[in-house]
Amino acid sequence: MTETPHPYRVGDAHPSAHPPVDPLPDCDDLALALIVDRVEAALRGHDIPSSDLTLVIGETLFQVARLVRLGATVDLPELGLIRRQPMPGKTARVEFRPHPSLLREFPDVC
Repeated sequence: MTETPHPYRVGDAHPSAHPPVDPLPDCDDLALALIVDRVEAALRGHDIPSSDLTLVIGETLFQVARLVRLGATVDLPELGLIRRQPMPGKTARVEFRPHPSLLREFPDVC
């Protein structure tokens, strides 16, 4: 797997991110990156190119802070992703709540 640098780490603030909730306990950065890669691959499978989105790792969830294609359908229950409708004038946001299969695969992260 090709490593993709992620500009934000758990706990980092992002200007477009919503306020943090509960911080994750000590996370394994490699396992966290694997989950991000998997989410990005799933989004690409739904015709949302990675160049059109920015994944931000929040304290308790993954947030897609910017989706250029706001009308795209993002509903990936197999990964635990749930699409949220954007408020008028705001960007779309996708929250990540780990699916049990990810909890088994990456127990130290979720």
